[in-house]
Amino acid sequence: MNIGQERFSTFVQHNIVVLLCFGKKKQAEVLRGLVAADLFEGVYREIAASAIDFIDKYHRTPKKHISDLLEPILTGKDSRKARVYKKILNQIHASRKSIDADYVISEVHEFVAQQELKRSVYEAARILQSGASDASEQAVEVLSKGASLKPTVFDPGVFLADTKRSLRFLKKEWKEKTLRTGIPELDNRFLGPSPGTIQYFIGLPGRGKTWWCIHLGKEAIIQRAKVCHVSLEISEERMLQRYFQSFFNLSKREGATPEAVLKFEDDRLIAIKKKRNVRARGSLDQRGMRKKLIKKIGKWGTKMENLVVKQFPMGQLTIPMLRSYLDLLESTCNFVPDLFILDYIDLMKLNPHYLRVELGEIGKDLRGIAVERNFAVVTPTQSSRRGVEKTFITEIDVAEDFSKIATADTVITYSQTKEEERLGLARLHVSKSRDEGANISVLITQNYNRGQFIIQSAEMRSIYWDTFYSSSLERLARKW
Repeated sequence: MNIGQERFSTFVQHNIVVLLCFGKKKQAEVLRGLVAADLFEGVYREIAASAIDFIDKYHRTPKKHISDLLEPILTGKDSRKARVYKKILNQIHASRKSIDADYVISEVHEFVAQQELKRSVYEAARILQSGASDASEQAVEVLSKGASLKPTVFDPGVFLADTKRSLRFLKKEWKEKTLRTGIPELDNRFLGPSPGTIQYFIGLPGRGKTWWCIHLGKEAIIQRAKVCHVSLEISEERMLQRYFQSFFNLSKREGATPEAVLKFEDDRLIAIKKKRNVRARGSLDQRGMRKKLIKKIGKWGTKMENLVVKQFPMGQLTIPMLRSYLDLLESTCNFVPDLFILDYIDLMKLNPHYLRVELGEIGKDLRGIAVERNFAVVTPTQSSRRGVEKTFITEIDVAEDFSKIATADTVITYSQTKEEERLGLARLHVSKSRDEGANISVLITQNYNRGQFIIQSAEMRSIYWDTFYSSSLERLARKW
């Protein structure tokens, strides 16, 4: 902390203590709710603590009684200490009439932020000096908490009569900030990722969770949004390979595959057909593909600068590490994401003895980061074992701690029977949405061979189960 900051801290600290000792009742109550005694330093800490205790007990400031509260020190055997306290008390008393209470209260948030950060630095240094095996991780966590303090309590909020702010919801801006998914049935209801929210995608192991993340990342980049994709399972090389497949419709190897096609009549699904020998626009193993991809990237221009993929070792990433990484991205690369993808939350560092509790807490922290940094968070999560046996997965089938679903703004589940998997069909179900209607199911066609999570989509109707699933799908699957 530089000299200017130190002087500011001392100046505001003095003025806050003056108001705690001699201020009006309302001023003191406001300050009491914003500061704690341990934020003050030196002599001011003891004086602030005595004034705060008095306010809590009598609901008014001590005024001249502050000297009585500190009498053990003022009349104690340590004459040097007594002189220091008397000097500060005289300064506080002399300042009581000249203090600008409104100004002091307006500066409290900066004082609190500086003191919390300073305290974090001292605590981090103490931890590092302890020599503990996980000292560096503990220190990072302490610093991260101190740096992430936001003065939201100092904003009074929005008054209903303040129509300029209270009627902002009528503007389309907040809807325009919702990223499209490329699935009309979801986009028409604004069910894509949006700033300050967290979306969970529940699915069985190895059943499309990462492809969903890649699909959303691709769609966001098409919309010129910035995307940070953190992987805890798949390497950066494999993840980027899938992105290239998804962007440019590429297969791993040369060859053709069959594909399901949805047939419509008046926007109504009437049939599911088989399209034979569908080929991608190229394969990654063909000669000259490197040069072709470099050329394709060049054609996309600056959009391709809006995606960063980062892998952390499985079971090692913590919330403080994540905060530090995002800070590093911003400070060194000037990269602030609009969409943050964590693939996936279940693979963060967890204490195995408190697995369920920690998952719920991490879910809260993730949503807190989304709000603090005003970006959208998307993270897949595993379904439970019973989900394997179910035709239709819902949010109650989430593995481990269900409380993480309580913090979610949107929950989308991914269901797929063996017949549907063989045909390249799957079902998405919106089982939770804070702002839009839930219980929406969408049938999609897919082809992972050429990197496409979705090719066609249709809102689910009962006819799918009554007609297609019971007869057509089984018959079609046998012919596949």
